Amino acid sequence: MAPAGRALRERWNGYWFASEPVIGLAIFRIAFGASALLYHLPRLPYVPALYTPSGFLWPIQPASWLPIIAPLSPPYAYFLSLLLIVSLVAVTVGYRTRFAALVAFCIHTYLALLESFATNSIRRVIAIYLLLLVFSKAGAYFSWEARRLTGRWAPVLVPQGAATPRRLMVWQLAALYMLNAAMKVTYGFRPWIRGETILWALKDITWSQPWASRLALAAEMPVRVGSALGFLGYLFLGPALLWGRTAAFAIAFGLSWHFITLVMTTISPAWLAWVSIFILVPDPRWWERQWELFRRRQISRPRLALAASVAAAFVLGAVVGR
Repeated sequence: MAPAGRALRERWNGYWFASEPVIGLAIFRIAFGASALLYHLPRLPYVPALYTPSGFLWPIQPASWLPIIAPLSPPYAYFLSLLLIVSLVAVTVGYRTRFAALVAFCIHTYLALLESFATNSIRRVIAIYLLLLVFSKAGAYFSWEARRLTGRWAPVLVPQGAATPRRLMVWQLAALYMLNAAMKVTYGFRPWIRGETILWALKDITWSQPWASRLALAAEMPVRVGSALGFLGYLFLGPALLWGRTAAFAIAFGLSWHFITLVMTTISPAWLAWVSIFILVPDPRWWERQWELFRRRQISRPRLALAASVAAAFVLGAVVGR
């Protein structure tokens, strides 16, 4: 093999198949599992309406295109919904993670198909990443499994795993942003670049927070300018996540974009599942170094305060803002 071809192959294998610490996947597993629970727990009181023949959805669309997707009897609907909750809890705490993720993926996808009349991005994100977790070693650290095998939730030596699952997750996140950007450019570039789309949305009191609607009315031009600049950044967010030199900017911009959305609108806090994927973008060795500094109590107080503030801001923005 020519030197150039050998070098290319080595870089390819190093990128996709190199061994790396699983600590980033473990942190993601906890945040993502908790966010998925935020999506499914509020739906429990509405199980009969969502998944049974007596509900209000099935007379609208019986999903006759796939006979196996049929409305459930109330006992089976509750059983599957509760089993999904239990599986997501198991994923979050790291108990038989791969099996729990597979069960959660199957049930979540089935229930999502029952609601096929109103598909949305968050359901697809939850399904995709539950499936990818099945093939990862995300349950090897900060988990019940680690405690059972080593006696500690976080063993001193961080387990290693192939980079493939994490790389696929990051590429999937980048692809989601690039597809959304392409859709915005194709179907509404002019109103987006003029800042009109966000302005219209904020003026809609059924979708935005009351104070955000008043802000949009009182400061229309600054809101339009900020929205237009945000849209320009959004167009390049997907590719920026994949390049090491721009990843930090992409993380900062993406988190800011989603935080503003969570605070100013009434969307579900389950959108934190999308935000949690940003945990996978930094090199896992960076997470390993930060954890080692924290365990030795050598991490600087400003850095710790910054991390705690970002986490608290998202949680408060999602919960208090509802």
